[in-house]
Amino acid sequence: MKNKSKSKNDVEVLINGRKYTICGFESVEYLQKVATYINSKYAEFKDEDYYYSLDIELRNILLAINIADDYFKSEKERKSLVRDNERKDKMVLEMKHEIMEMQSKSDHAENRKDELKDKLDFAEKKIVALNVKNQDSSSKLETLEEKLTAVRSESTSHAAKLEAAVEQVKKLEDENARLKKKNDTLNDKVKTQAEKMKAAEQKKKALEGENEELKEKLGNAEQQMQELEPQMNYEKENAELKAKLQAAERRITDLEMRTRKGKR
Repeated sequence: MKNKSKSKNDVEVLINGRKYTICGFESVEYLQKVATYINSKYAEFKDEDYYYSLDIELRNILLAINIADDYFKSEKERKSLVRDNERKDKMVLEMKHEIMEMQSKSDHAENRKDELKDKLDFAEKKIVALNVKNQDSSSKLETLEEKLTAVRSESTSHAAKLEAAVEQVKKLEDENARLKKKNDTLNDKVKTQAEKMKAAEQKKKALEGENEELKEKLGNAEQQMQELEPQMNYEKENAELKAKLQAAERRITDLEMRTRKGKR
């Protein structure tokens, strides 16, 4: 803002629901007036149906466009007032020349002179009013220029943030590609491990089948042993009988030999 006083003023204002501190050489009332104008533009913008469907950057751009539009309209109005003032000044000058000519020609032009003076006074009053209006337009124009500068600065800040966000997204995409490649490698390992587990499961089933066959053969062998057990007991008893028979035969032989010896 332009330096209009010796010291700066720091003013806390509320713009679009957020607090900001504005620093400038203008009066506190003027700075509050700037904040009020920006809030009025936000209020007008929010009344539009499409406002809430826009992102923050586009809202700021459209707000800057609206402020710039006000600026150019005020500038156009100021230039129009300047042209009107120049035209009025020219008219006043022509009227003054006409009065002087009338005064030099004849005293009969006194009434005409008074009439022209009245017109001149009216024109001068109108010029004064136009000058006041022109000053207000110039003040508005300065305010719009300051607002436009602030909006451009904010837009530049948003552009820098957007560039940083794009860079971050690029890094995330690179990281995602690296993780995807690593995930593909892990998937291949998992697939290989699954195939090995499948082969091991098949081998386990085959071993379980062989184990069942061995169990069945063992059962059959046990059954056969159980069937042969009575026969094995009979053979044992037969052996014992044969041993007893042989012992008896030896005793008989021994008795016969003793009997023979007794007869002698």
